[in-house]
Amino acid sequence: LPPPACTHPSRATPAAQLVPELYGTLEVALCIALHRRAHPSGEERSSARSLVMLSFGNSAIKGHLLNFCHHANRTGVAYVIGAVDKAAYALLSSQRTPVYKTPLAHEQYKLDGANSPSSSSWKRFASMRTGEVARLVALGFDVLHSDLDVVWLRDPTPYLTCSLAARSDEF
Repeated sequence: LPPPACTHPSRATPAAQLVPELYGTLEVALCIALHRRAHPSGEERSSARSLVMLSFGNSAIKGHLLNFCHHANRTGVAYVIGAVDKAAYALLSSQRTPVYKTPLAHEQYKLDGANSPSSSSWKRFASMRTGEVARLVALGFDVLHSDLDVVWLRDPTPYLTCSLAARSDEF
């Protein structure tokens, strides 16, 4: 099946129009995220390119995942979570979070507990993240890759895109 039309930043397809077989893919997560951003309160937001915040997590850090999503939802920023395991995907999709199964989730990958950049499991995780960011960039998005332990209090898009709104004292 071809990816949904909304993988391009200028299109946002309502989730109800998506092909069920594609659920769990990056394309569907993007459609959900872009639709929310385009219609936060019934009004269209305009931007030449779309900024998408991207983060990754597994079920072992459930609290971080839920906290990140809570704050990202409050900002109105378009964001997507890459689930590193199927349990994280199930948790976040049940809450209608824009989430997808990363390549590692399909492999039943598990971090070995070593946070050292020299561990083989950490290297695989870091490589996967870089590849997923590159995938979004290739689709035409500007990407803000954020760790899950960051709390976003407002949408960083105006600042990162150098819009007129970013010239206020707030930024």
